[in-house]
Amino acid sequence: MAKEFKINKTTKKIIDYDDKEISIEEYNRLYKRRQHPTWVRLQELYDKFSGCQTDVSLTDRERLEELKKSETISSKLWKDIENKYTDEIYYKREKINTLWPSDFENGKAESFVKYGEEVFKKAQELLPMLEQMENHWKATGNDTKKPLNDPLKDQDRGELGKRANEIEAYRKKAKQEIEDALNQDPKITNEELEVANRNWENSIWYSLLALGEKEIDNIKKRVLADIEAKRNTKKGKRKRENEEENDNSNKRPKLDSQEEENYENSKNQVASELEDDKLKSSLEVLIKMEGETDYNDKQRREELEKELWKRNRSIYLETVMEALKKRMTDAEVELDKLSEKAKRVVEETNNIIAEAREFEEFEAAKEEAIKEIGELGAKNKLTSLLSWGQSTIKAAQKNVTEKLKKDIKKIQEQIKSFKSGTNSYLSSLYQQEKSKIDRLDSDLSTYSSQTGSPKKTPRGVIISVSLVAVVIVAVAAVVIVRRRKRIEKIKK
Repeated sequence: MAKEFKINKTTKKIIDYDDKEISIEEYNRLYKRRQHPTWVRLQELYDKFSGCQTDVSLTDRERLEELKKSETISSKLWKDIENKYTDEIYYKREKINTLWPSDFENGKAESFVKYGEEVFKKAQELLPMLEQMENHWKATGNDTKKPLNDPLKDQDRGELGKRANEIEAYRKKAKQEIEDALNQDPKITNEELEVANRNWENSIWYSLLALGEKEIDNIKKRVLADIEAKRNTKKGKRKRENEEENDNSNKRPKLDSQEEENYENSKNQVASELEDDKLKSSLEVLIKMEGETDYNDKQRREELEKELWKRNRSIYLETVMEALKKRMTDAEVELDKLSEKAKRVVEETNNIIAEAREFEEFEAAKEEAIKEIGELGAKNKLTSLLSWGQSTIKAAQKNVTEKLKKDIKKIQEQIKSFKSGTNSYLSSLYQQEKSKIDRLDSDLSTYSSQTGSPKKTPRGVIISVSLVAVVIVAVAAVVIVRRRKRIEKIKK
């Protein structure tokens, strides 16, 4: 085994604790996303003894509690495990940075890898303690023990068991739906999903948020949307909510009826009085629609954010990540087009929140990401509009069909949206590219009322007419000169 992690700046690879030279992607998978066998085994055992593992029977759960509370070596060992896990692993592991190729160039790779190594060392130290706890558990012969005295009534236990079975069935159903979606053609792998969604199965089975149908549905909905987006990219398609050829490419994002209703019903309420669902939905709308005149209320958005941050940072995290991804989809902005800082906000909001001591520290990074997505989206729309406009003009120069006239009308309507001022990013870009956009509008107007071949005099005709005119003038000049000479002779 290597004594320490090492980096190779030339190949941009890392030599890890298994003495293997691994790629950046493999490092992120094993140590950032904690899929190294050490991390997986550690979490499995800790979940079992802490009570987070859902597939442990009620009887075994009670016996585990007895093992931890009894005045035995197991009890002392468990206290040591809990202290070490909380102080040295739980919070620190969230601060392990995702490694990017640029980190090798800006000098950050070495410190990032060093920190990941330090936390991994702590995991290696804790794992034998958990395995010792597991050995104590097996040595007690709990599999042959009779159930402990049950403090719950039979009726209560029956209801509890029934509810547990219902949740388990619901989780299995959600898992099957996601797996079916992944296996559709073209297939999508977990590694192709956004970083926050790659461990969806663990989220459904083990996450503290996934305790009921509603929470499971939220996870499923987010992952299925990600799968659909990745599949559309593979097919070379872009999904638009109100699609009709190209005519809606720069209209504002459309809210579904539920989002619209929740926002309208809650926009005049004090944030602290809103229910969690309405608070979350309203905040998501304001992040997604930022830049649109009707929703550009930064003060209200900050009020909602602070309230949700105060209530539950995990839900706040989920809301911000989902809203930013929807904003990117609506603006047709790809992740790899964002700056490294904005990528980190979109992909690693959880880590940034863990690092941020105050709301304002995270707020600044998130606002920059919102702005960057808005600006890139506006540029994409202008590029698409100009390209469509030029190709339409080129086609119209040959023949103005009814379809081309409709296209011209659609393009001019989109140009109006740049001029109208209802979106701050489109308006700002219009001021920068005013001459180019106005010229396109003027050129399109030339053909908007024509049908068939353009009503311009052919160049050949212009040349022929010009030649005739020159000949006529020349002949007239000769006649005038001869006439004057004749008059002069008569006078003499």
